[in-house]
Amino acid sequence: MCKHILASLTVVAALFGTTAVGQPETGRVHRLGRVAGLDRETAVTVRVEPQVSEVIHFVWDASLGEGLLTVPTLTPQGHYTVHLNWRQANGTARSMETTLDVVAPQPLRASAGPPVILLNGLQFPDNLLDLLRFGTCPVSQSSPRSRSTFGELENLLVAQGKQVLFFDNCVECRGGGIEECGQALGRFIAGYPTDTGVPVEQVDLAGHSMGGLIARSYLAGKFPGGGFEPPDPHRVRKLVLLGTPNFGSYRALDVPFVSAQLPQMLPGSNFLWELATWNQGKDDLRGVDALSLAGNACGFSNLDNAADGLVTLMSASIGFAREPERTRVLPYRHTDTVLAQCGPRTPLARVDGPEHLTARALLSFLQDTDEWKTIGTSATEDFVLLRYGAGLAALPGAARLISGAGVEWSRGPGANPANVFFAELLPAEATDLWFNFGGGWLRFDAVIPAGTTMAVRLDPPQ
Repeated sequence: MCKHILASLTVVAALFGTTAVGQPETGRVHRLGRVAGLDRETAVTVRVEPQVSEVIHFVWDASLGEGLLTVPTLTPQGHYTVHLNWRQANGTARSMETTLDVVAPQPLRASAGPPVILLNGLQFPDNLLDLLRFGTCPVSQSSPRSRSTFGELENLLVAQGKQVLFFDNCVECRGGGIEECGQALGRFIAGYPTDTGVPVEQVDLAGHSMGGLIARSYLAGKFPGGGFEPPDPHRVRKLVLLGTPNFGSYRALDVPFVSAQLPQMLPGSNFLWELATWNQGKDDLRGVDALSLAGNACGFSNLDNAADGLVTLMSASIGFAREPERTRVLPYRHTDTVLAQCGPRTPLARVDGPEHLTARALLSFLQDTDEWKTIGTSATEDFVLLRYGAGLAALPGAARLISGAGVEWSRGPGANPANVFFAELLPAEATDLWFNFGGGWLRFDAVIPAGTTMAVRLDPPQ
């Protein structure tokens, strides 16, 4: 078993002298203890000596009135001095110095086969009180650390002889956009130590919600600010997406001051458009053996069992890259938080035991057995996915888009330089797209595929 106690940290903190703060701890989230004159409303800057490329953050845990340091997994082993600086409400400058002794993570056993990397999604508190306590990206402090998102899945994987790693985006790429997290995942895969000293040859990825977008962004080699450089080799053997908003979440919000990631998951966002079209219609997943598990415990629009409370079946489907049987529909909701208001249904990712359908499908898929093909229903059997699709379309300069029998598409959010339009629920049919352009209308033929979301890039008239 690959232990998730990945580093040992001794904290000796001094506030204007030699006042000790905190006790020695192990793990990748390290408590500083209580610090006089410091609370969650205070902006703290962090400076590390010697400098490291992996960013160490200060995080406030108001439930205990303590500060935390998040140390990314691949922070080089060594002795560090961390300088914290802030200003009190009255303007007084304060500082604190802490020493960190970081130990390298336990190496993977190269002979044990591909490790499974579990990627959590957007980490947002369950309620307002936790938002005030932990901020907008609460780090996982469960044991094992993946339990807060995946329940007992890690233990079940370990029982099957798998090595398991957890990629907590609130630690590994805290505050960054999804592209930055994808780049961090690439470093995580290529840099995680093995007992042979050679980078791991293959990994299996399982991403819940936004974690699946992090995996897709990594495979595409998407850079913050634009551009793609797909990693070669990508080292991914299998990919499992759990409730991933491949084409957006209908509950995402355009609040970049809260989270850089939330606006990226709006339907029609620049990020999702670029991710959907980067490979010019070729295999978006780069040949990786892939499976999508989508929940349908909630309704959407006027349809029952069309979503998981945050993501529609069309968005969670991977019909854009794989055959219909690779999307399995399960009677689960996205999470068990208040954000997905559709009744007391079982969460998709938080596995409660070996009979959980997600665990059965995922374990079968990773072990190359056929049981996953019998779990849930496929896109060709599901009532919603048989009848409906969704769409992204872009035509620079167009003001409106209407298709079929008067279905009005919505404009993508923000600056939207590609001029993207989207529609969440479209009857699957051969249809026409009518763009209002320069005072007139332009017509294009199109096919709305059942069970997935199409992305169509069109050229303006000459």
